[in-house]
Amino acid sequence: MNRSIPRDIVVEILSWLPAKSLMRFKCVNKFFNFIIFESDFTNIHKYRSLIRPDGTKFFLHGSDFYCTSQNSASILQIESFCELPFHIHIDTLLNCVNGLFLLWQPLSVQPATILNPSTREVRYLPNLIEGFSWCHYSLGFEPEENKYKVLSTIIYDQNGCIKNMVFTLGIDESWRETKHIPPLILCKPGICINGVIYRFVFHRGLAIVAFDVKTENSKLIAFRGVSHGWSYELIEVKGKLAVVEYEICSYEKIHLFVFEQTRKGEEWKSYAIQFPSTWKYIQQEIILDVRLSCTSCDGKILFITNLKSGTLCLCYDVTRQSWRKLEIKGLRKNHRIIGICSYVERLVM
Repeated sequence: MNRSIPRDIVVEILSWLPAKSLMRFKCVNKFFNFIIFESDFTNIHKYRSLIRPDGTKFFLHGSDFYCTSQNSASILQIESFCELPFHIHIDTLLNCVNGLFLLWQPLSVQPATILNPSTREVRYLPNLIEGFSWCHYSLGFEPEENKYKVLSTIIYDQNGCIKNMVFTLGIDESWRETKHIPPLILCKPGICINGVIYRFVFHRGLAIVAFDVKTENSKLIAFRGVSHGWSYELIEVKGKLAVVEYEICSYEKIHLFVFEQTRKGEEWKSYAIQFPSTWKYIQQEIILDVRLSCTSCDGKILFITNLKSGTLCLCYDVTRQSWRKLEIKGLRKNHRIIGICSYVERLVM
């Protein structure tokens, strides 16, 4: 390294680079390797990633995983993510918080996996106790103490016993049982917002359980008196919990429910989002056996669906109440996408 370049300038330059470039720099010498994983630098880099044009990325899930970056206003460029040291099953579920992903299969005895797509690091969680027939995981992040925790709900074969377990990354060596949570968890990924994990449950209809990652206490949030939950998705909209309801086989409108906490108490505000009439043609193109998936990012909601002619990504701006279509480039022909998540690059597990 040229000693005439001040350290502060080197740090400033590196902090604007994408994680993929930094992973190459760390192999140059010990100096770069030390800087890149220094806590102060990782915090600066995360902030810069939030404002860098390509800092927010999307993770697409089908029979393979793909990372994307939005390199223009209307294009998502696909990059195949082939480095995973395990087989990707089509039933794999995932959720993301603060740049890390949790992957698992509800009926598999294989351990759940933590993945950092920015650094390509993979870590396996400890095995659960044998004999379970079904499991559900949620990844949470507590910003005050900078801790990640995994919440799992397990149903056992022998007696139908249900247990809720917690594992703190970097601290716990094994799973530990936590306080009571309503048992009827819907097999859909949860979401973590401001240190609280939200998951769908059935309790006098469809409800949501809120699990505080720091205190490990939980509470129920009433939602709707319906007996199913397959047409609902949990998302974050401008830092608030929200639920998207979409009508299967219909692209006329989507319902958005935003959870508001006011002086009068807690309430759900409902919004009807109309699709542009010019997009009605896609109804005949929809592949019915692959569900719609959505994620949110910077006040926008991205919907991804599979058509006979390919994969379609639609973006709705909540503030402007406007739609636009995103073109996906680089996806293999006839490949179906069943999930999409947005994330900001993170340099450490």
